[in-house]
Amino acid sequence: MKKIIVFVLCLFCLNNMMYSQCTPDNGITDPGIYPDTIENLPVAFQNAFYSTTMQLKVLTDTVVPGLGLVVVTNIQVLSVVGMPPGINYQCYQNNCTFPGGSNRCVQISGTATTAGVYPIVVNVKLNGIYGGFIPVSQNSTVTGYTIVVLAAPVANFSATPTIICPDGAVTFADASSNMASSWNWTFTGGTPATSTEQNPVITYSAAGQYAVTHSATNPAGTNSITKTNYITVNAAPPGNIQMISNDSVCRGDTLKLMANSSPGATYQWYKSLTIIPGASSPYFSSTTSGYFRCIVTATNGCTKAIGPKITKIVNLPIATIAAAGPTTFCQGQSVVLNANTDIGLTYQWKKFSTDIANATLPSYTATQAGVYKVITRNAFGCGRTSNTIQVTINCREGIFAAGNNLQLYPNPAQDFTTLEFFTTADNATISIYEITGKLVDTFNASTLPNTIASLNIPTAHLPGGVYKIQVDDGNNKRTVRLMVR
Repeated sequence: MKKIIVFVLCLFCLNNMMYSQCTPDNGITDPGIYPDTIENLPVAFQNAFYSTTMQLKVLTDTVVPGLGLVVVTNIQVLSVVGMPPGINYQCYQNNCTFPGGSNRCVQISGTATTAGVYPIVVNVKLNGIYGGFIPVSQNSTVTGYTIVVLAAPVANFSATPTIICPDGAVTFADASSNMASSWNWTFTGGTPATSTEQNPVITYSAAGQYAVTHSATNPAGTNSITKTNYITVNAAPPGNIQMISNDSVCRGDTLKLMANSSPGATYQWYKSLTIIPGASSPYFSSTTSGYFRCIVTATNGCTKAIGPKITKIVNLPIATIAAAGPTTFCQGQSVVLNANTDIGLTYQWKKFSTDIANATLPSYTATQAGVYKVITRNAFGCGRTSNTIQVTINCREGIFAAGNNLQLYPNPAQDFTTLEFFTTADNATISIYEITGKLVDTFNASTLPNTIASLNIPTAHLPGGVYKIQVDDGNNKRTVRLMVR
């Protein structure tokens, strides 16, 4: 008997209806009540219309303890106790009498005025026939159903994390009570600035502190909360890459870069996307070309990628010279020296280590004795020094000075002069004096006894004037005058 009554009360189905009269579901063929107490009744909201239906398929007979098989005439709902204020029930028939074997329903509806938890007690009576003619009635009480009436939400939320760096993301989680069914968010400084999702993800790009407003709504109403200065966006470190050297340097030189940032920052340099081990200072040097960037981390933990800086190591140009003719000739003759040529090359010819004025063409005509070379530069200004070619003037067609078996040519001299002398010893000391007697330079020469020795004496470093050259071989001291111009 109790089993049947429980079926009756459990038929408050979840179909919300905006009218008080319910419609039986004739598709139900198995005796019972839908839903039963395991599923219970839907939640109601304060000051919002509530409606739910219980469906019943009444048994045609049942076994009553002490009697036996009883044919069910009807089941009658006597009363429902404990309903929330403002909510009532109505049966498919006005007297709430459900004939045996029929499909019936009970409608619970209304507007609850007070939030709370309301256990419901249903008093019912079973009426039947025993033995074909004996009327039987039995009262019963059914419990197990509860209607929960919720008030408006109490809005609340949390966020993870609440301290971020620029362009960081924050996940917001709704923590509102009372079964909120819709949400509205406002994010000052966030992207997007508003959302209707329950748990949105928001990004922040600019440093600062930002408020968040959250509203939660259910059928009973809406509640809002604002948390000021809730999200903190720390500033990313400032910075840029500055070239200490040029963007392009010549091979053999070093590219030098510096990352400018705030005090206390840490650094990590990369070439393209590859970390450079040990490159963790503001300064970075490289002897290779590449795309260089630096990850700067401020004391607040925020990072910034600065760069990339494109740098280039420029290869040195080829630099060679060749003589177009003999490099030893008499005074008044010359030889053309030719450098290699290519697009964009520039030239500077030198005699010994001194630039030759206006000698900037690929070819140079040498008319004087000396050691010649050229510095070739490409369009990036990278230069290379060529091989050297020595030009010698050894014909005695210039002005000579002779005395005491000494010969000096050319005389006057400009860059160098050649001294020839007869010696009786295996070495000699050659000294150069100013006309005042001041010693200017001294040379030692290895010689063979009783032979004529020859020695090239540089004079490019001597100021123009008259000098005396003394040869001392240990046996004789001889002197000759030299004119330098």
